[in-house]
Amino acid sequence: MLILFFIPNLQLFSQCPEEKIKFGYDDWPPYQFKGANKRPSGLDIDIITAVLNEMNCPYNLRKISWKAHITRFKKGKYHLAGGASKNEERKKFAFFSDTY
Repeated sequence: MLILFFIPNLQLFSQCPEEKIKFGYDDWPPYQFKGANKRPSGLDIDIITAVLNEMNCPYNLRKISWKAHITRFKKGKYHLAGGASKNEERKKFAFFSDTY
C-alpha cells in the first residue's frame, strides 16, 4: 500500500502550509472507512492524521468518491490521497511515500 502525496512545495515536510491541508477518503476497509463512531477511520486515515496532528497542521478531511478525489488532487485542490497505487500516469503529477 502506498500513500500518494501532492506537494506544491517541499516546505510541507518541515512546516504547515498557510491553508488547511485537504484530503478525502472513500469506503475501502480496512484502509479508509467510517468507523463505529461515524468518524473517518482506517490505516490510511490514522497514519495521515497522526502525522498532521504531530505537526500541528490543520486539515480538512471529507468523504468523496475516488474519481472526484483524484480529479481535485490533480488540480491541486486536494493535497494528498491515502492508499493510492503508484503508476506511470500518477507519477506525472504526484510524489509517493515508501510502502507501508
